[in-house]
Amino acid sequence: MAPKKREQLSKLIDQANDLESLAKRIQDPNEERPEELARELEQQYGSWYAKCHTLLPDDLLSGFKSAYEGAWYNGRIKAFIGNPLKPNPLYKEPQDNESLPIDPMLNPFNSRFREPLLEQRQALLNAYERMGIGSDIAEVLDQLQAMMERLPFALAALAEQTQGRDGISIRDEYDLQRVLHALLVLHFDDVRPEDYSPSRAGANTRIDFIIKDVRIAVEAKMTRNGLGRKELGNELAEDILRYKAHPDASALFAIIYDPSRKVLNPRGFERDINEEDDHFPVRAVIAQ
Repeated sequence: MAPKKREQLSKLIDQANDLESLAKRIQDPNEERPEELARELEQQYGSWYAKCHTLLPDDLLSGFKSAYEGAWYNGRIKAFIGNPLKPNPLYKEPQDNESLPIDPMLNPFNSRFREPLLEQRQALLNAYERMGIGSDIAEVLDQLQAMMERLPFALAALAEQTQGRDGISIRDEYDLQRVLHALLVLHFDDVRPEDYSPSRAGANTRIDFIIKDVRIAVEAKMTRNGLGRKELGNELAEDILRYKAHPDASALFAIIYDPSRKVLNPRGFERDINEEDDHFPVRAVIAQ
């Protein structure tokens, strides 16, 4: 899932800072165990690099790899890790106030490790931004759609009489909300019921649930006499406007349970309601 990948990228970005600190210590003249730190860096960077490689998209991966590989005339991270302690044979101690533009190390920390690592870190940040809240929302909307398309099967199982005990029937929207709440808490950590949208024309409109982590409002409706296709469309159009004003909602998912099949063209109805809007996407599922 995108939320999981985003979390992994965040950890890798933080680990880049730790790698930088570790690499810097290797060439510190006051460091007592540089060889041991060099082996530690090789192991930690190798593991980090492999994880980054699996998460980065192709267009960012190319530059990421170049920052590691370098070239024969411009060694980069690979050269540093391969030999971080080799002295530069061209270096000589400056005389008096003489300054030489030559580093005492063949693979100096700043140019061979820190600068290309910053490039790699930026690639991770770019990937992280691409997997922002919009990607999270799209992923969860897809998950909700797959769940709710199978809702009639779950409700049919609940309605079955078992060992002399009556089944659970869905008589109205309140019954539907209870089942929906149970389904949501199975899949999401922070589901908040009975939230309210801001006041509009003197009245508060309840949002059935908010999936807080991804800021998705979930609305449950059930067809009945007086609430067919036309009325549903009007209600949802008004709901979308209200939910867009809610401070904790960045998307809306509507599940419409239609056991009496009042909506004769459910897929067409869904297409009319659905909005693949980057700012406020809307997804609807008719479950019959």
